[in-house]
Amino acid sequence: MSGIKSIFRFRKALDIDTENEANLIAQSVNEGIVILDKKGTISLYNEGMAQLTGWAREDSMGLLYKSVLKFVDKNNQPLTDILNPFVTILKDGKDIISADYIIARKDNVNIPIKLSLSKLNPDIKSSKELIGVFRDVNTAQKIDKERSDFISTASHEMRTPIASIEGFISLALLENKNVKVEGYLNKAHEQIQKLGKLFEDLLTGAQVDEGAIEYNPIEINLNELILSLVPNFKRQIEERGLQFELNMSNDSRSREKTVSPIYYIKADPKHVTIIINQLVSNAMVYTYSGWVIIGLRGTKDSVEVYIQDTGKGIDKVDIPHLFQKFYRVDNSKTRDNGGTGLGLFIAKSLADMNNAKIVPVSTLGQGSVFYVIFPRLKK
Repeated sequence: MSGIKSIFRFRKALDIDTENEANLIAQSVNEGIVILDKKGTISLYNEGMAQLTGWAREDSMGLLYKSVLKFVDKNNQPLTDILNPFVTILKDGKDIISADYIIARKDNVNIPIKLSLSKLNPDIKSSKELIGVFRDVNTAQKIDKERSDFISTASHEMRTPIASIEGFISLALLENKNVKVEGYLNKAHEQIQKLGKLFEDLLTGAQVDEGAIEYNPIEINLNELILSLVPNFKRQIEERGLQFELNMSNDSRSREKTVSPIYYIKADPKHVTIIINQLVSNAMVYTYSGWVIIGLRGTKDSVEVYIQDTGKGIDKVDIPHLFQKFYRVDNSKTRDNGGTGLGLFIAKSLADMNNAKIVPVSTLGQGSVFYVIFPRLKK
C-alpha cells in the first residue's frame, strides 16, 4: 500500500507528464485503486476497480464515491455512515489495513473484498484526499488455491526421484573405497536430505492450507514415542558438533537420573512426530555451539515436550510472528540456514489439530525453549 500511495502523493505538485505516468501505473496494477479528492469525488479510478465494481472508468470519474462504491453488510443492507470506511478514516485519521468489507457491484452482485485505505497526504491533518486499494477476496483465494495445488503436485512428484537419488548415493558410499570420493558423497547425501525435507515441508504446508491433512488420533505412550526418535536426533545433533541431552525426569531442572512417570496423550502419532522433528530441526539450525535438550515432563492434567537450545535466541518483537508462514527471524541468514520458513507454521497447525499448544520462551543471545503442551490422558 505504501508503495502505491507514494506514487500519487502530492499529485498537485507533479507536472502533467509525471501525473499521467502515475495514472498509467495505476492502470497496470491488478488490484483496484481509487483516489478521492477533498470533496469525496473520484479523481482516479483504474481498470482493476472497473472489473471489481462493474462501473466503467469513464462513467465513474468525477462522481461522488457513494454513487459507485456501495458498501453493504452480510444481510445486503447498506452500511451506515458510522461503519463506512471512507467516513471513519476522516473521523479517526487512522489507516485501514486489509480490512474485510462487502461491496455491491453495479449488477447488484455482492463481492467480499480486502480494503486498505489511507490519507493521500497523511502529514497534512486537514487533508481529505484518500487513496484506497481494493482486492477481490474470491480472486485472491482462487490464486492461493492454484499456487497451493502447484506446490503440492510439484512436491509430491519430487519425492520419488529424491528418494532414488538418496538410495543410490547410500549404495555408492557402501561400495566406495576412496576417502576423497567418500567426502564428496557424504556432502551430496547431506544436500539431498535437505532437499527432501524442503519438498516435504512444502507438501505438508500445502496440505495444511487445503485442510487435507489426515487426522487419526489414538492413545500414545509419549515416552516410547520420544525414545524411538532419539537415536536419529542424537546422530544429527552430534554431527553438527553439538551436545545432545535427553531429559525425561519428573523435574526438568534436575540433571539427576530419576525414574520418569509414563505419560499418555490422545493424538495423531504422525503429527506428534512431525511437530517434534520440526522443533528439533529448528533448534539445530539456529544453534552454532553448545547443546540441544529434548525433555518430557508433566502434571496431573498436562504433558510437556520441550526442546531447549543454546542458540542465538529470538528477539521479543519476533516471537508473536514465529508461526506465520514463511516468516524468518533473520532474513539475512536465509541462505546460510536453508529451509522453507514453514517449519513452525506446520508445527503449530498440527498442534492445533491435536488440541495442543506451542509456547516459545527465548532471550536474544541466550537460546530458546519451545514447549509443546498436550492434555494428559488419565490412566
